[in-house]
Amino acid sequence: MLKRRINRFLIIDAYNVINAIEELKRGIDHDFEKVREDFIYKMIELGHYSKEKVIVVFDAYTIKSKKEKIETRDGVDIVFTKYTQTADSYIEKLVSELSENINNEIRVVTKDLAEQQFVMGKGAMRVLPQELYYEYQFMSLSIKKKYNRKEIAVSDSIENRLDIKSQEALNKLSNKE
Repeated sequence: MLKRRINRFLIIDAYNVINAIEELKRGIDHDFEKVREDFIYKMIELGHYSKEKVIVVFDAYTIKSKKEKIETRDGVDIVFTKYTQTADSYIEKLVSELSENINNEIRVVTKDLAEQQFVMGKGAMRVLPQELYYEYQFMSLSIKKKYNRKEIAVSDSIENRLDIKSQEALNKLSNKE
């Protein structure tokens, strides 16, 4: 029997999430660009960990651009919608297209109730901003635990890493000089 290949997508209404999470929106008034970049970086990390195709959508509907701007960083698509287009309408269109393929598993992060109902109606799963934030924190903690194991220090000499027989042979060689 053939194994079905599942394509996993995580679509995020970025400003919606940033404004819903106190820790994320804290610096919005002081350095909006930094808050946005920090959020993108966190979603790149999450995408690598979760093995999902992450698509981060920002409203740019007040910026007079005829086309949306899509940039890919470390496998994550960052979308700035075109003039007069909301992140919601972009996400709805994308979910409609992706949901046509039975092999696509889609999660959409938004706090907007109407958007949640729409995506669930298309067979996608809705994720609340707080759930995404907890998922990111869990991932960060898991990675820290994995890599904080006691490892051989760089300053350790090679001699300390050898078994006893090899250490004795090395000592004999050094004593002959």
